[in-house]
Amino acid sequence: MAAAEPDAPSALESAMRPPSGTYLHLSRRIVLRVVAGLVVLVLLAVLLGIVVVRRSFPTTDGEISLPGLDAQVTVTRDGSGIPMIEASTAHDLFLAQGFVHAQDRFWEMDFRRKVTAGRLSEYFGPSQYSTDAFIRTLGWRKVAEEEVAQLDETTLGYYEAYAEGVNAYLKDRSPTEVSLEYGILGLQAGPIEIEEWTPADSVAWLKAMAWDLRSNLEDEIDRAITSAALTEEQMADIYPDYPYDERPTIIDGPPGDAPPAPADDPPEGQSATGGTTDSSDDPAATSEGNDGDPATTSAGDDGSPQAGGSLTPGSGPATGPVSDGTLPESLGELDARLREIPGLLGMNSRDIGSNSWVVSGALTDTGAPLLANDPHLSPAMPSVWYQVGLRCSQVTPACPFDVSGFSFSGLPGVVIGHNQSIAWGMTNLGPDVTDLVVEKIDDADAIYDDERERVVTRQETIRIAKEEPRTMTVWETKHGPIVSSLDDTYRTVLDSTSPTANSGLAGARYQLALEWTALTPGRTASAIFALNRATNWEEFRAAAELFDVPSQNLVYADVEGNIGYQAPGKIPRRGTADGMLPRQGWDSGQDWQGWIDFDELPSALNPERGWIVTANNPVTRPGESERLGDDYDDGDRATRITDLLTEAIAAGPVSADDFAAIQGDDLNPLADTLVPRLLALDANGDPDIEAAQEMLRTWDGRDAADSAAAAYFNVVVSTILAEVFAPKLPPEVRPSGGSRWYLVIDDLLTEPQSPWWTDAEVTGRDEALTRALRSSWTRTADLLGPEPVTWRWGTLHELTIRNASLGESGITAVEKLFNRGPFEVSGGSGVVNATGWDAAVGFETDWVPSMRQIIDVGDFDRSRWINLTGASGHAFNPNYADQTEDWAANRTRPWAYSPQAVAAAAEDTLVLTP
Repeated sequence: MAAAEPDAPSALESAMRPPSGTYLHLSRRIVLRVVAGLVVLVLLAVLLGIVVVRRSFPTTDGEISLPGLDAQVTVTRDGSGIPMIEASTAHDLFLAQGFVHAQDRFWEMDFRRKVTAGRLSEYFGPSQYSTDAFIRTLGWRKVAEEEVAQLDETTLGYYEAYAEGVNAYLKDRSPTEVSLEYGILGLQAGPIEIEEWTPADSVAWLKAMAWDLRSNLEDEIDRAITSAALTEEQMADIYPDYPYDERPTIIDGPPGDAPPAPADDPPEGQSATGGTTDSSDDPAATSEGNDGDPATTSAGDDGSPQAGGSLTPGSGPATGPVSDGTLPESLGELDARLREIPGLLGMNSRDIGSNSWVVSGALTDTGAPLLANDPHLSPAMPSVWYQVGLRCSQVTPACPFDVSGFSFSGLPGVVIGHNQSIAWGMTNLGPDVTDLVVEKIDDADAIYDDERERVVTRQETIRIAKEEPRTMTVWETKHGPIVSSLDDTYRTVLDSTSPTANSGLAGARYQLALEWTALTPGRTASAIFALNRATNWEEFRAAAELFDVPSQNLVYADVEGNIGYQAPGKIPRRGTADGMLPRQGWDSGQDWQGWIDFDELPSALNPERGWIVTANNPVTRPGESERLGDDYDDGDRATRITDLLTEAIAAGPVSADDFAAIQGDDLNPLADTLVPRLLALDANGDPDIEAAQEMLRTWDGRDAADSAAAAYFNVVVSTILAEVFAPKLPPEVRPSGGSRWYLVIDDLLTEPQSPWWTDAEVTGRDEALTRALRSSWTRTADLLGPEPVTWRWGTLHELTIRNASLGESGITAVEKLFNRGPFEVSGGSGVVNATGWDAAVGFETDWVPSMRQIIDVGDFDRSRWINLTGASGHAFNPNYADQTEDWAANRTRPWAYSPQAVAAAAEDTLVLTP
């Protein structure tokens, strides 16, 4: 049955609408509906905070009886509150981890559980109904439950033990004794009852992380919208190919290290590097048209457009799946909805990435490999990461864990870190594992070639705080859930070639389905433990083979001196559609044709050059491996890290201090080419332009927090995007900055008469840049004050770390309880120190290096680490944000691992007894 319409928004919610009038259904804001008046709620919140803020602080010293344990467990915490858990059995180890995670982070765990199950409305009311409806449509919780049902007995036992520990902590505790947030929330939603934790609650969070790292879905939408408004040449300008001849790939390294292209074509069915391939994996066959332009399309024999071209929706009555007020009605609205879901989990952007690299011991000052990693995610309070050590008293086949690193609260095990034998890091691989599929629907049947298949439906009931539940219908084709209706707006976007070219059905209508590898059960829930207990390269690769989603670049080092790289993941073999635009669901030739075999995925062990760098750049050059995707980072960070690393190697043995300096590097990648162009402009006596040029002339190109020139330069970049590109793009497509747009600008700087530079006010590059210099000077003065001596990039680029649930409530007293900052930070988009910002929105830091680690496998006690916030999720706990100042200054802290180092660093010891 169709769902009821949501209530009209409150006055507070209405005030939060953006200028366009589009209601964002909360996106990053969790709105507390004010029933008795805002003033009363504020006073109650402050009073509640004063009374109960410390009630939820955990016991970290002494002795606690914990039912379910087989034997005594010791939890040792250092001055940062980071626990090392030691137990004699694996069951006890993960039971204790669940207990400790719940001690420090249960509200975060519970909030994540509500997000991934599509149940936020139970806590936050009708403002979250559309978000819940979208998550229910995707079915994250359903898939997680299916994955749990497929776990082997040992792995399931780990998850059950973890859940047992969480529930042992919750037993006999009131919500406000668990976390302060429940007290605040109770003022809005009424009495809260905390449910027991289950293994599916843990596994579901992996779906949220896969969503954050889902690769090119927004790019696919943007291309579909933009291709209807721009010419093929313009599309090529703003979606440039990766410059393989100038920037590095992961396997080959810098361009000079790449092997020459094969003189002859390899045998049919064989790639240049071995492994099988077919024409669908050849970029020239699938992603380029007759003239080599990615946007070029060709017609099939029947006149229908081929993959990547325009689609021709038919006409007729709206039969089959219908919108019930919960699904987007146009591609632009779908794009907005997709972008706001990550706001609850962490902002998504193509510019979000990660850095990792590993260097052989032959090149380091310790004689052993060094490994660095800093994943880039949206900032959240508390940090998405939780540092922990998990040690079996004796490492045996029954209890094989001696691992330390970064975990997710709510999930047993360690996601990134090291054990006694190996170390590993991760960056997002970015393969194309999501497709929008245009489905041809007739009378509730989906059409596939000449056959019909009934669209599957299921009912979802969403409970809402202080309101009656609402029921919605989810429609699914064999490709995935239907996520939007295709109305006239989408037909225009797809630029239909004729009213009947693809129809063949007088009554057909069109819907949009989402096919995504994470919507089928996978094995990542088992991969975590396999990584944690791996002791060599072969075992590491076996663990990587289980890592289905999200696909990650895995870097490796071990105590035997080996370094390596492995690309894992469930990655589709493509048919005739290249995934760059929505594909035709009724043409089976465009469907995914199975999965790329693990042994065909790129891998490297001990490369001759002695180092490996990954920064979301392409893994290999085209034709050297199976085609994984095309929407990679455009290589600014990878190039800079490679340059700095090769310089350090040439200067002598590489050290951990060299690694730390690279992690904190803040050189702006666009400065080298754009600043000379700006300085060459004729100021024509304009005092603002002359002052701007003088400021840039003495700038070192670094996005340092205290730099006035960095502040001004980044305003210039933002202004160029706003003045040159934005007016020529559809309103749904925003030039947001970062490596792709830097590459666009860089390329067009060499084309002074490109039409992109010209509009009603200016003609050509130099006039456009002169205008940008002038207007940016005024804009910077408006933002930072009239005196340039007071300008600071850190002031413009502040980082406020907000509580993921209540941090943008719109109520100052509540936000002050949970948020921290602002902090002035160096770095920027496309910079190694990746404190990214969205140029279409403003300059505030939107994503960050969420943690940093530097691991010395020659002596793990020499390793260093830092988290964005702290171990605790309890506001005002000493470890709530105690690492942030060190993080902002690119300082790391000692990482005690050996029993002796752990004992020396210990400040609290909690003994858990059966």
